[in-house]
Amino acid sequence: MNSSDQRQHVILDLMVPSGRIGVGELAEHFAVTSETIRRDLRQLESRGLLQRVHGGAIIPGDGGVAHSRVAGPVHIDVDRPGSGNQRIAGAAVDLISGDVTSIFLDSGSPASALAVLLGAIHHEFLWTVVTSSPSVGILLARAGLNRVTMVGGTVSPLSGSVIGAQATETISALRADISFVCADGISIEHGLSTADPASAAVKAKMLANSRVSVVLCPAETLGRELSTSFAEISAPDVIIAEVAANDPILSFLSNQDIQVVTL
Repeated sequence: MNSSDQRQHVILDLMVPSGRIGVGELAEHFAVTSETIRRDLRQLESRGLLQRVHGGAIIPGDGGVAHSRVAGPVHIDVDRPGSGNQRIAGAAVDLISGDVTSIFLDSGSPASALAVLLGAIHHEFLWTVVTSSPSVGILLARAGLNRVTMVGGTVSPLSGSVIGAQATETISALRADISFVCADGISIEHGLSTADPASAAVKAKMLANSRVSVVLCPAETLGRELSTSFAEISAPDVIIAEVAANDPILSFLSNQDIQVVTL
């Protein structure tokens, strides 16, 4: 694999957490020119692997329209009803028992879809939600939740999540009844992984510091191994996954002490 192929492979990995990437941050990440990155993006677009937009690229959605928009001064991408993330979110809500009062909610597309559902039903419950995602925090606040805590730290340009020592220390000092963590990759050998190494520590702390830990796995994450593993595949209590009945990962998980919710 030549350097261009390797760089393009990493570009696709880096797009996984947030679904988008900027030319400037890629040029800085690889220490190459912006024109080199634009050439990579053109080649990846020609293969249908991404869609170029002003200043960068996004992962293409079904029918060429990946997301709808939430109105307001800050625009937040939200998946359309019926999408895989919406199905995962629906299964996640079903896991929240009546005695749950505290929730850790990670960053990522499934987490944003779950935030929308939580916002729609929160009037029936008394939840405190702690999140590492600015977009999730905004979605919940707009829905009227008045007990939303955003961890402090630096916003990662790769994943859009809040990262750093302050974020990790905040989660370390707290306990939640249930956590919902997004995996960007899941495999038997590499476990649960993310393309953003800086967010791995936050994800790991959310899993460790919750009474029930839930990992959300869209179809595209199955079998994928990204740069940083943040937990063994057997670490969470529950995995919600879009997975085929004959997938080796499902066979492996069936022999572990894990609840697997398949979609």
